[in-house]
Amino acid sequence: MIAPRLGAIQPNIQAASEIYHQLKQTLKKSNYVTSVGDEGGFALVEKLGGVVVESAFIVDLPDIGGSKKLQDNGYNMFCLTEFEGE
Repeated sequence: MIAPRLGAIQPNIQAASEIYHQLKQTLKKSNYVTSVGDEGGFALVEKLGGVVVESAFIVDLPDIGGSKKLQDNGYNMFCLTEFEGE
């Protein structure tokens, strides 16, 4: 995992976005499926017989608790950067 640590949130988001787009292009060339903003998509993927291997976030918002809920339900996940509210 590559996690930008550039101090302020804006450069972290910019770096994470650029990394993500490069990674997405590489994954697509290898016929991997990538999905963005598909918050209920896990249920559909599993209902259709697929397996969710890992979930990736560009920015994790731990104050909201979504990533913790995924981990608590057995999903592997990682994020490129994290932002906690002030």
